[in-house]
Amino acid sequence: MNQKIAGVYFHSGKTSQFIACVLEYFSPGKRWVVDQIHFSNDGAKGVGESFEGWAKENKISDLVLNFPTTGTICDSCELVCPGEENCSHPIVKEMKDESQEFLKQDTIFEKESPKDYERERNKLNEYDHHRTPFSRSEKGTKVPLSKSLKKRLRRGFIPY
Repeated sequence: MNQKIAGVYFHSGKTSQFIACVLEYFSPGKRWVVDQIHFSNDGAKGVGESFEGWAKENKISDLVLNFPTTGTICDSCELVCPGEENCSHPIVKEMKDESQEFLKQDTIFEKESPKDYERERNKLNEYDHHRTPFSRSEKGTKVPLSKSLKKRLRRGFIPY
């Protein structure tokens, strides 16, 4: 079964353009292939009309967008805000705990075998057509976090 997903970047503004990259998954070879890169350039049409038409035309099954599609957790929170550090909202607590667990596992991997850790990090920077986009999240795999993600996790979770 083949499936198509699109990564879409919207510029700001009502009549703004969008840039999209369509990836198609071929199950027989277990490969993701760049099907097309699309730059919208029809400023006359509204971006909604042109984007919707483009998505239907290409039979896109999933989208990855450069903006949140839901409101923030803080928008619907009824609690008096103590700040992110002391927030007692269950979702915020869960995200903070999950972030700390990622950092903890990464630190353990780095301390236990620093050479393997650095080797794995360097390997992630190389292209490998056998690696799936979701291979990082497979259970039981030890994969180092990128430096930028580690920095963001250390700064703390921002609920928006």
